[in-house]
Amino acid sequence: MTTQTQKEITKKCISCDYEAKISATNEQLQRHQNGELIQNVFPNVSPGDRELFISGICGTCFDNMFA
Repeated sequence: MTTQTQKEITKKCISCDYEAKISATNEQLQRHQNGELIQNVFPNVSPGDRELFISGICGTCFDNMFA
């Protein structure tokens, strides 16, 4: 069994400068790039932080914009 190296990925909200960091393997990144749903690839990441990685807008700002 091989251990995959974790990479730290940082994203900053374009609206409020909130910053989130997640650890991901190359396999996880490839799965997401291939179209697998982010909630399946990163189930341990909060929905708000997943939104940040999808759209560049944190969960709080997204909720405020589209309430």
